[in-house]
Parts: sequence; structure tokens; C-alpha cells
Amino acid sequence: MDRYEGKNIGHRFMQAMSALHYAEWGGFTYRVLYGAAGLAAAWCALAPMTAAAQGELVLYCSVQEEWCRPMVAAFVRQPLPGLHSEDEFILGLAQPLAAVLADSAHLGRVNLRIVLAFSALAVLIAVVLARALSRPLEQIVEAIRHFGQSKAVGRLPLERRDEIGVLAHSIDEMQHQILGQFANLAHKQEELDRLASHDTLTGLPNRRLFFDRLHQALARAKRNQTHLALLYIDLDNFKDINDTLGHAAGDAVLCAVGQRLSQLVREADTVARLGGDEFIVLLDGAEDMRATELVLQRVREALSRPVLYQRTELQCDGSVGMSRYPDDATEVGDLIAAADQAMYEAKAAGRQRIRIAPPASASASVDDAGAAS
Repeated sequence: MDRYEGKNIGHRFMQAMSALHYAEWGGFTYRVLYGAAGLAAAWCALAPMTAAAQGELVLYCSVQEEWCRPMVAAFVRQPLPGLHSEDEFILGLAQPLAAVLADSAHLGRVNLRIVLAFSALAVLIAVVLARALSRPLEQIVEAIRHFGQSKAVGRLPLERRDEIGVLAHSIDEMQHQILGQFANLAHKQEELDRLASHDTLTGLPNRRLFFDRLHQALARAKRNQTHLALLYIDLDNFKDINDTLGHAAGDAVLCAVGQRLSQLVREADTVARLGGDEFIVLLDGAEDMRATELVLQRVREALSRPVLYQRTELQCDGSVGMSRYPDDATEVGDLIAAADQAMYEAKAAGRQRIRIAPPASASASVDDAGAAS
């Protein structure tokens, strides 16, 4: 686009006005049809100065004279059907530059508003979608954290039917499976603990658990200055039942005796099977000697009752020896040894008897007398 100012433009404009009907451009002759003679004349006058031989021409005039104000013009060469091949139809359009700039500025403002509106809408949609996606995910994360801390199933968005709902259902199923495995492990652990501390045949505490309880009871008795009593029981004729009727009959006798002894004592007391046909009973808080002797009598009666096995009554009595804290001994080993010795004395006296260990002071007197003699 070439720009021409001052008298040069006016001169060429006047030349164009004198040849409105015909003009030459690029070696061809054109017939000019126009709606504004000044624009057509200007186009014809300035056409030879353009580098293009065809197409569009935009003329920008910035002459600040009264007869010419800044305008923007556009021309297009359009062939018409029915005209000769050398004839061309030229269309021109002009508009004041201020109007063009005003329209452009308005269009720019409209475009800016549209861009800002769509940007704000996009941000709002992004925020809504982010919250819609992040809220259930945060709920899932919180449920997993709560499950890891308290082993309790938290609230999950199970009502959703999208990918997040599938994830929530999978996590819920996984949590229930883990809880089921924990329950199985706890049950197995309880079984192992019971096998380690209880007799597998009778279900009574075994030697290990009994000694643990005896140590605790003895420490408590020393601290509170209370009394304990131990009953050491050995079954009579048990070997004969095993040899004649088999181990199944002997097991039935052991289970029946263990059940009977457990029914005779309090919850704070302990009945244990030490092994074979030997049982031991710990009586906690045995300050009343008359109550302890009553328990001894009930034990004697329970042992004397026959055991029914396959329509056969098995008679299996027992011998009982008893020792007391602090009268007979003050340590665990000495207390058990005193009760065991009293039980053997009961067997030596004819079985099916009860013997109470002599006080430690009396035993010491007898030993001193024997040493002196």
C-alpha cells in the first residue's frame, strides 16, 4: 500500500475526474462504474502506482484539507457475465477512518468481555468439578486413615455410580476382608494362648499358668497379709482303670474329676492339672480355717463319687494333701512341697484320705529333736 499526501494527491484526483469513463491499469482498459465519483476517480488515478495488477486495493488518505478527510477505501475487480473479456466491473467502498477505528475498538471491547466471561465460567466450572471430585476422594482418604488407626470401617461414598463409587466399593470390601483376617488371627492367637496355658484334655489351667497365678497370689498375700491354701490331689486306682479299660476310660475319669473340682471352688480360686492323675487347687484368701476344711470335705466327697463310662461305674477316689501360707511355708516351692508331702502321707495312711501339712515351726522342732538324738 502506498501513501500519497498533499498536492500530489489533489493533482492526480483532478486527472482522474477528467477521465471517469475509461482508465488504464496494467496495460488494460477498464470501464468504471461507481456510486461515488471521487472514490472511483481516485482508484483510477492511483491504480498505475500500485504494484499489483489485479485483486484488491486499499487506499488510505490522510490529507487534512477541508475537501478531503481521513477515509478507508476498498476496491475489488469483479468480471460480469455478458461483458467482453477485456471489460471489468470495479466495486468500491469507503468509510471514514474514525468510524472504522470506533467499530474496531467496540469489537475489541466486545471480544474482551466475551473472553473474560468465558474465562470466569471456565474457572467456576473447574472449581465446581474440583470440589465434586475432591470431596469424595477426601472422604475415602479419611476413611482409610481412620481404619488404619482404629481398625473400624469409616463412611465411604458407596452411593456413587462412577469410578469413585467403584473405588469406594473396592476399599470397603478390602476393609471387611482385612477385619475378617484380623478376627481369624485373633481367634487363632486365643487358641494358641489357651493351648500354651491350659490342659488340652480337661481344659483346666496347666502347670505353667498355675505357677504364674500362684506367684501372683503369694505376692498379693504377702502385701495384704492374707492367707493361702494349696490342695494337692492324686487319684487312687487310676492306673488300674487305664490298664484294664484303656486310655479312653482314663481320659473320661480325668475330665469328670476336673469338672467336679471346678464346680466346688470360687471364681477367684484356681483348679489346675499338673500332669498324669495329679490335680492342684489354689484357695485364695483362706483366712477362715473352718471354711477351708469344708472345702476339703467337699473335695473328698466329689472324688468318692463313681464316674459313669459306657454304662459302667468307674470308682476312682483320691488322696489329698494341704499346705497353708504363711503357716506351713512362705515361698512357692516350699508351699507346693509341703502339700505334696502331705498327699504322700495320706496315701501311706491307706489312700482316700486327707492330710494337712504340719506348721513350719513344728517341723523345725521335730527336725531339731531328731538331730539332737
